[in-house]
Amino acid sequence: MDIPPDEPANGHSHCKSLFLPTSVNINIVDGQMQLGSWQSIFFLELDDARERNISVMVMGQAAQD
Repeated sequence: MDIPPDEPANGHSHCKSLFLPTSVNINIVDGQMQLGSWQSIFFLELDDARERNISVMVMGQAAQD
């Protein structure tokens, strides 16, 4: 294979990521995330620590007065 000598050995990270979602949809009602009693949000780093960017998109309608 054409793998550069400085390429990190991270095949295990790619295999683990197959079982995890890359995005989620979360309902927000009255300004609160609708999570279950035992649910929470966390970020999991599988491929060595480094700076990451996180993207959040909010879609919906403004409340009517």
